[in-house]
Amino acid sequence: MKRNFLRHICFALIAILLVTFTATAAVLQPEDEGAHRVKVKVYIKQGNKQKSAKTVLYCVCSSYKRAEYLKKKLDFAQTQYFSGDDRAIEKVLKEEEIVLKKSRGNGEFEEALIAGRGVVVFHQDYGAVAVEVKEGQTLIPAVLVSKDQILDDTVVFGSYGDNGPSVTTESPIDLGDTVNFPVGFEIPAGLVTDKSRIICQPMAVDCQTEDTLAYLKPIILESADYHKKQDKRMGFDYQQNDSVARGYDSSYVLKSNKKVKYKTRVPYKKPNKDKNYRGCFRVVLEDYHHVIWDSGDLPTGSCLAFKPLKFLDLSVAAADMELTDEFMEPAEENTVPMSRDLPLRFEQGKDILTNDSLNTVIQNNIVAELKSYGDQLWSVSVQGSSSPEGSVERNTLLANKRADYARRFLNSKIKNGVPIATLEPRLYTWEDFLVEVQKLANQEMYDQVKAIVDANPNNAGYKMLKDLPYWSTHLEPIFERERVMVCKYKYLRKHIMTADEVVETYFAEKPDYVSGKKTLSNGDYFNLFANVTDPLELDTITMLAYKHITSQSDYTSFRLAPYVANRMALIASRNGMPDVNILKPFIDMRKPVNTWDKSDAMNPVKLNREQIILNQAVMYLQEEKLDSALLFVGMLEKKNVQEEATKRMRKLVVFQKGYSAYLEGQITNQKQIDDIKEAERYILNSGDFNRAIIWTELHAQLGKSREECERLIDRMPDDNPKKWYLKGIIWAGEVGKEPDVEGYAAISSDGFRKLSDEEEFELMRTDPVKFEEYNKKLDEYNAKLENDADQIDTSKVPFFLAYFQHSFDMEKKFIRYYRNEANVNEKIRKEYKYSRKDIPAYRQKFEMIKAYHDQQIAEETGTGLNEESTQEQSSPNNTESTAPSEDNK
Repeated sequence: MKRNFLRHICFALIAILLVTFTATAAVLQPEDEGAHRVKVKVYIKQGNKQKSAKTVLYCVCSSYKRAEYLKKKLDFAQTQYFSGDDRAIEKVLKEEEIVLKKSRGNGEFEEALIAGRGVVVFHQDYGAVAVEVKEGQTLIPAVLVSKDQILDDTVVFGSYGDNGPSVTTESPIDLGDTVNFPVGFEIPAGLVTDKSRIICQPMAVDCQTEDTLAYLKPIILESADYHKKQDKRMGFDYQQNDSVARGYDSSYVLKSNKKVKYKTRVPYKKPNKDKNYRGCFRVVLEDYHHVIWDSGDLPTGSCLAFKPLKFLDLSVAAADMELTDEFMEPAEENTVPMSRDLPLRFEQGKDILTNDSLNTVIQNNIVAELKSYGDQLWSVSVQGSSSPEGSVERNTLLANKRADYARRFLNSKIKNGVPIATLEPRLYTWEDFLVEVQKLANQEMYDQVKAIVDANPNNAGYKMLKDLPYWSTHLEPIFERERVMVCKYKYLRKHIMTADEVVETYFAEKPDYVSGKKTLSNGDYFNLFANVTDPLELDTITMLAYKHITSQSDYTSFRLAPYVANRMALIASRNGMPDVNILKPFIDMRKPVNTWDKSDAMNPVKLNREQIILNQAVMYLQEEKLDSALLFVGMLEKKNVQEEATKRMRKLVVFQKGYSAYLEGQITNQKQIDDIKEAERYILNSGDFNRAIIWTELHAQLGKSREECERLIDRMPDDNPKKWYLKGIIWAGEVGKEPDVEGYAAISSDGFRKLSDEEEFELMRTDPVKFEEYNKKLDEYNAKLENDADQIDTSKVPFFLAYFQHSFDMEKKFIRYYRNEANVNEKIRKEYKYSRKDIPAYRQKFEMIKAYHDQQIAEETGTGLNEESTQEQSSPNNTESTAPSEDNK
């Protein structure tokens, strides 16, 4: 009995152990030894607010170090994504072999994790965050920080209610190399006494990382009594002994029971001109012994910034370079590219030639042709090809083998040292095959072949095609052509073209020169510059010449090079995309302006040409690097050259440095004010474009209405992305006031435009036949509108987002400006958030606005009944439509 009892006890213990082991094994697999269930809760932080996230993506990493590395990669990819690279994030995931999982809808997820591992949480709008798994942790918070700053209503510490102390949350003015942070606060009467002091500490914060980069010069305000006693406490040497004395503002004295209203701007030299910085500050009101009020964590500053000078056309100060004989180079012989089919016949699926006399003829002909050029033969290359039957890997290998056979054969016959290369093979697909079938066969044949190919995209389909009755007449020749190799070669043309010949040849074969298939010599380009007069064509020639010249070694020694580089710099400057590297090779900062380098006695080179120095200064000014710009201006002033241009440059610098402070009344020195006003007159009178830019960017500060700004903006050409960005700015303040444009559509490709009621009546009265035709097209037009309306809802899209999107479509980098554009405030951004998924709606809304605008013009001017009158009205030669109005001259 006792023995049975012990036996039952043993069995029970074994069963318990087995169950325990099984349960443990179910939770912890061998590779997860030491792991424990961990919940990760994700939050979104916007300004000083924090809320639970919704669905996010995440992955578990082998270590926290790995997680940190992936976080940085994903953050950088997110920046590229918002700069226009739609596949940036996808590329990182593929390169790093990351598979992101989805969290629950409340931003939570659970994983079995080991201490020391890392977790990366990612959201497309907010970036990435890495967290470390620590021993014993069961709940890990992960905080994603929003790059957009939410400007909360001011909350005052203490019991002062709405009438208590407050701080400003204005946007800074970004001048490129410097940003002026707004600092302002108000303290109601009753808090300040004769014993009061205010300490305000401004700080510069990186908008991307939220790191505090610098504590700026403090602002110290004191009552007269406090300052007197503080001086005494500091041994009557306040400036030397008080640690914050450097920030003392003697112009503002605190007075007992008087309201304090202080506003200024604090300049900050940006470490990186391409990044954005926020100016935060903290304010403390104190007496000798106590803190009366502390602003604490009240939100201050904004990452949205006014950048009023980003589009300014500074090319008005640039200098052209006259084309003289100094830049002339003799025209040279050029290489001529040729291409020949090499229809060698190979055995099916092999790189062995068929025993065919035609092969011998083809080989002899190509060898004879190449040998005919003698020493003028420049280079030879062979490209294999393959028809679609078989696998891609097999076809690639076969094409390469056949091309290699041809290369070896040509090498054995042409022994003058000419390099012979093999190119990437041309692999034809079944889609290519069907395109050719459609060209040669009737519809019935095509449908039959397509059905076979779609059902059998492999060798089985190929065999079925061979059984068709028209195989040898229609299909087999296509496969044979797709297996034909191509031999490409270049030879040196002995003829040197005259100036007239090069102009004629350029225009006749322009596509080949633009694509790079054909090239010209430096001397040929000189002749083009000397004989072509159309400005747009000269820009194209400049870009081709610059690409040709800079592809050669030591190109700065070419006589034409400085002329071409200067023209290229002017194009970049004019388009608002300055590049100081264009002119840098022609500048030696150790030498004065217009210096000759005679180290090569046969080919002396002029360095630091005055036009190049001036244009380099302009581009540095466009890049908002004022110190560098002034360095080049100083070089010109030392030699007393380009005197009028340097005066203009000085005005531009004065304008950039002081205009924003002048508008806010912060400059009191009369000479500075006079200089800024003179610079302002020069900028505004330099052209309608600059006036439109300044008025629009600073319309709130200048008190300009949308109508005033838009009259100038509308004079800019439609192909200029700046025009549409400025439109976005000026319409951002008109949300809810826009005219109804739903139902309008752009003029169709056949020239159709919906007429006004008056126009319809006039057409019906004067030409009933055309009126009937118009009604038919109107029905088609309305049907298209209804179809489009069913697909995309544009009713809630504001004008400003449609305009901004059109500018982004024309110039991708403009989206970076928008992300920090202070002319679109936080309230508007929150209500009308820019979303990539809504881009089709933005684009369609733009087309509606444009159609509405065009029709308004047509109705106002009485044009648009036919295509000719529309063209006449919009012609650039119509001086009446382009002349500036009297109030804007």
